[in-house]
Amino acid sequence: MSPNKKSPPRARGRSRRITLLEFTLVAAAFAGLLCCPRLWLSSHRLFPMTPVWQWLPQPPYPLDYILFGLALASLAGVGIFFRRPVFFIKSFLALAAVLALLDQSRWQPWLVGYAAMLGALLLLPWDRPAEWDEQTTANVLHPCRLLMICTYFYSGFQKLNYGFVVVLGLMLEPMFDRLHLNPAWLAPRTLGPAAMLLALVECLSGAMLAFPRTRRLAVGCMILMHTTLLLWLGPLALRWNYVIWPWNLAMIALLVILFTGKARWDLRTLWRSHTYAKVIGVAFGILPLLTLFGAWDAYLGFSLYSGNIKDAMVYVDPKRAAELPAEVRPYVKPDGMMEIDRWSNQELGVPIYPETRIFASVGRQVANWLGPHATVRVIEIDKPNRFTGERKATQFDPLTY
Repeated sequence: MSPNKKSPPRARGRSRRITLLEFTLVAAAFAGLLCCPRLWLSSHRLFPMTPVWQWLPQPPYPLDYILFGLALASLAGVGIFFRRPVFFIKSFLALAAVLALLDQSRWQPWLVGYAAMLGALLLLPWDRPAEWDEQTTANVLHPCRLLMICTYFYSGFQKLNYGFVVVLGLMLEPMFDRLHLNPAWLAPRTLGPAAMLLALVECLSGAMLAFPRTRRLAVGCMILMHTTLLLWLGPLALRWNYVIWPWNLAMIALLVILFTGKARWDLRTLWRSHTYAKVIGVAFGILPLLTLFGAWDAYLGFSLYSGNIKDAMVYVDPKRAAELPAEVRPYVKPDGMMEIDRWSNQELGVPIYPETRIFASVGRQVANWLGPHATVRVIEIDKPNRFTGERKATQFDPLTY
């Protein structure tokens, strides 16, 4: 095609879809990073870093601010130079990888998803737009579609447990108070059927996105779910965890971009497309099954707000609590139990990454503050029994973990 000739209508339509995908991912990732800036900094925070390897050095001030700024600048570059974004996408992915290696608390599901989809954009021949055709654009869109299908399927599947009934009740409580509704409706026996129905709808909608005949219904269900969540997290009640607001908005946009239109494809088409789709299928479609055996991280298996995760607190001698930094003391209850998830939420802007190694890292930091003779224990609460909600607690010394 001559560079002086206009692209045919179908090519322009495909190009618009790619551009919309590009801008959605950039805006969502940029907003997500800004919602939790302390998560990405190693200075000016007390919540400990947990690097993949202990020998990795943490960047001091102002290098940590420079790295964070470069990550934001790279995303801005993708949006500004949207017709030639390869350098900026690669820069952001490289910086995100470095930051993730330096602190596992940064392995948030929304960032992992954005990074995987931005990686798919690298499959396009950006320097040869005349070569864009149905296959080249499908190579980008299909891995993103497969990731979305896996996200909804596993997110719903992980909620099919008693723990989600408890989590849903806790999240609904502020809204019930505001609307003066009967709190007795939040009892597990009453709320249980509704919670399981919600989880089942999300899980089945994920599967239904893969098939042309059920796709439109699934898109409608998921857009309704995200809209309800935005109202629920915002004006109706909670007004908390702002980082998932842009995530919910982005998911609505991605549902429209990836799952509407006249293109005909199914699950087999997705799997048979570019090799990158197979990588996505393994990473997000197969490996999350290992969460059933405790062999894969809960968040990497889409177990966010499912109730199907570990929990922990750190015990300190109540008499020694006053020796902790002033900013940390509010998280210690009179009995010496430190609420480390609340600490993570309020300081970093995200829930604590629910894995034993993170709990141990927090416990070590507390023990280091109090000195070698202090009594510090990590009280880890295992995932709830799927049917009864029963949870087992164990404790360990973080300095010997």
